This record gives sequence, structure tokens and C-alpha cells, in this order.
Amino acid sequence: MYIVLLVFTLASGIGIWRAFNHAYPQFEYVTCLQPYSNAWTFEFRSPPSQTANVDFFVDYTSAEQTHRLVDSHWESEFVERGNKFDENGVKIGERGVTVFRSDGEIKSAKIFWTEGDVFWSINAPTVELAEAFENSYAFGMARSGLPIPSR
Repeated sequence: MYIVLLVFTLASGIGIWRAFNHAYPQFEYVTCLQPYSNAWTFEFRSPPSQTANVDFFVDYTSAEQTHRLVDSHWESEFVERGNKFDENGVKIGERGVTVFRSDGEIKSAKIFWTEGDVFWSINAPTVELAEAFENSYAFGMARSGLPIPSR
């Protein structure tokens, strides 16, 4: 009886693990660049093929630089455009989702937003992959380790 219960528990655990990893893809860290002192670019590889790269960029140079970066994105093809809210529902900036097409096909997507004077963006081959990364553990860990000063 105990062996049957052990086998059932093990099989259930494997099934739950597979479902979780399918629903919430893991991202593998590839590299990090610091193009200048107040900006960081991270590159992650996505599952399951391990061929699609996701780039995450943050710039906290100044309010003026943030406004320039946001303004440069408003001319793209928008999928979504609106405000960015914190976990308490307080507006903290702007948010946009854009796509870039070539020959009528989507070639890449970008999610970008501001939080005060800080500009953030995620680039990926699809909107779905960019959103999956935005909600991933890898993004949360990379974000929490950045030396962004409080403003």
C-alpha cells in the first residue's frame, strides 16, 4: 500500500512540475552588458527551443533621457498603450506594447514602461514571449539586483 501511495505521489509531482514549467517558462541567463554607467542590457534565452532571445534594458540616467526614450517609441505600431500601475493600483508611469513588422509579419515585439525617471524595455520575437518574460522569475531576479537609486 505504501509503495502504491509513493508511486502515485511521485507521478503526481512530476505531472505538476511539467504543467508548471509549460505554463510558466523558465528563462536562461545569457549575458549582461553595461553600455554606459546608468544603463543595463540583459539577454535571456527562452524555452523550449532555447533559440529565441529576450533582451531586457533599463536606463536610469535622468528624467530627460527617460522622456527621450519614451518619445522615440510612440511612433511604432501599438498593440497596447496606457499607464503603468504599481501593485497597489497607483499610477507610476506610462506603458506601451509595440510590434515591428516586415513584409506584413511580426518580427519582434517590445514592452516598455516608465517608473518615475527610470525607463524599462523588454524585446522579444513575440508579444506573448515578452509578456511571459515580464512575469517571469528571471526578470524579477534581474530587476531586484540592479543598483537603481531611489528618486
